[in-house]
Amino acid sequence: MNKSTILSQVFWLLLLALVASNCSSTKKGNSSNSKLLEAEALVQQMDQSKIKPEWFGAKVQIGYTGEDQSFSATANIRMRKDSLVWLSVKKFGFELGRLLVTRDSVYMLDRINNEYTVSSLNTLAKDYGLPPDLSRLQDFFLGNLVVFSGSELKLSSADGHYLLESISSFPKIQTNYAIDQKDRVLRKMEMNDPVNEQKVIVQLEEYGLLEDAQNFSYLRNLAVDSRDNGKMQVELKFSKVEIDVPQSVQFSVPDRYTRSK
Repeated sequence: MNKSTILSQVFWLLLLALVASNCSSTKKGNSSNSKLLEAEALVQQMDQSKIKPEWFGAKVQIGYTGEDQSFSATANIRMRKDSLVWLSVKKFGFELGRLLVTRDSVYMLDRINNEYTVSSLNTLAKDYGLPPDLSRLQDFFLGNLVVFSGSELKLSSADGHYLLESISSFPKIQTNYAIDQKDRVLRKMEMNDPVNEQKVIVQLEEYGLLEDAQNFSYLRNLAVDSRDNGKMQVELKFSKVEIDVPQSVQFSVPDRYTRSK
């Protein structure tokens, strides 16, 4: 597997991870009324404490491990609320690729092969069984907790964590969340998608305070076991995090680049 293919998988894996973060609305499940109210109250508390900056910027060390090869690189991530996600990946100071996600489209530059791709979020949703929503991808990078629309909720606790189970009817996906009872921060998300035969696990570690005193996870570990792409792992280590500082965002396709199908 060449670096171009790996880079594409890293990009798409980051997008795939938005599975674990979807619209925050719920419906009644089979649990008792008191447990349901507790679950809904917890989701509400987490929603109220979400990180919601107008601008976000960070440097990220990326470590990728697939079934055939490993890969490491440095990325810069820049976001504007409900507008865009911009990602540039470099190795030894050279840019390997650039990604731009807008409200309705996904653009990717492949600097290795002088190619670019353009996809719609609707196409991405169809291919991966995901709902197309930019805000959910932003929530993933910010480490926010949100749950699938219309999900049935169940709540339990163990080892100092709230264990929240969310089961959505369409698409049929079960997501489990581990939330620290003391700090009310998300520690782990585990998603199982039986229709597309894929499982995604996101672990959030090394929490620290941002300038506005909100907790932010500086280390994320993603693991995917997929029918189509096999097993992959990605480590994201954040540094130089800026919130509410306007970011420079540039994305243009050189004339010599060809569009990849």
